[in-house]
Amino acid sequence: SMNVKEAITYTELEYIESTGTQYIDTGVLGNENLVIESSFKLSEGNDSCYLFGACMTYNNKVFSFSYNPNLGKLYRYFIGMGTPVLGNINNNAFSTLTDVEYSYFSKDKVILNTEEYHANSNIPFSTPVSMTIFARNGENGPTLFSKFQLRSFKMCIGGILTRDYIPVLDNNGRSALYDKVEGKFYYNQGTGEDFIPGPEVN
Repeated sequence: SMNVKEAITYTELEYIESTGTQYIDTGVLGNENLVIESSFKLSEGNDSCYLFGACMTYNNKVFSFSYNPNLGKLYRYFIGMGTPVLGNINNNAFSTLTDVEYSYFSKDKVILNTEEYHANSNIPFSTPVSMTIFARNGENGPTLFSKFQLRSFKMCIGGILTRDYIPVLDNNGRSALYDKVEGKFYYNQGTGEDFIPGPEVN
């Protein structure tokens, strides 16, 4: 007899929104070949926080993206072995962008909407823990949680699509990210409630 795999059904949403307690572990290590493309909108009331990332220590083996509310600016950290690239000195131009329809993060450049920032780092490295979304993962787990609406999140390594997340409700009505590459749901792994679901995509 054939094993018939039950079809995965879900309802696509415009976004899921975090409230400062949720996170998702992608299972993917940050490294110099990782490229992330995403679309997001920051929510009100964020303290200093990370939209995504992983690190060993603050300035070692880091691939992350953060927000500083005191400056109203977004920052991208990409550090191999203690050599910052596009650190907070060169990032002054990343200002007051709260709604980012398209973003691109790599070792060579960052694009936020239509603004481009170029840098280059060829230092091979790998984060010791996997990348999380809605917080920054570290050796003691995720910290510095963020509040934002996530519309899409893609991860490519060496040109190969590794994760392609879309916001959904599963067939039980739970909010999640669905990875089209693996064909599986990623639910909140933090505390508290599930993600706030955005409107359904028509």
